[in-house]
Amino acid sequence: MKEKEDRIHKKVSTYIREYVFGFEDGIVSTVGVVAGLTTAALSRNIILLATFIEIIVAAFSMAAGTYLSLKAQRELSNDKRKVKSKAKRKEIERPFIGSIIMFLIFIVGGFIVMAPYIFLNPHSALTFSFVISAISLFLFGAVKAHYTKSDWFKSGLEMLAVGSLAVLVGFILGSLFRVG
Repeated sequence: MKEKEDRIHKKVSTYIREYVFGFEDGIVSTVGVVAGLTTAALSRNIILLATFIEIIVAAFSMAAGTYLSLKAQRELSNDKRKVKSKAKRKEIERPFIGSIIMFLIFIVGGFIVMAPYIFLNPHSALTFSFVISAISLFLFGAVKAHYTKSDWFKSGLEMLAVGSLAVLVGFILGSLFRVG
């Protein structure tokens, strides 16, 4: 059991950047979009369609960027392999795996935010999205602390605070460009 936990811990730790970046960006960018669209007084159907498109397009974009950046990092590392030990090179992320993790975790974060819009009117959904996003960001930050060996409360608060700034931008922009 301990050996299995160690393997899982190592795999998650190897791709911690993708998990954190993808989840946080999936939630935050999607909350920014729904906050902007809702405060601009758009209809529920338009909000759902635009949000769905944003989640899918952004997930593909994030995955592509992850793939290309990890590939560049790997190429750079391979170029310097004479200096680095073999054990160090094995820790380098695989671009394809990193991009898949980024894609999936971004979608998870995005759909957490979008789900209330399926069942509630836009203004109730926005409130619920804010609450569930805040809770999700805090909990994800707290879980991240397990892998980074940091304080769970501070990690959760940091993820919540940084994510909340971007949400505020979406809300302000939506207010400035209100349709009705």
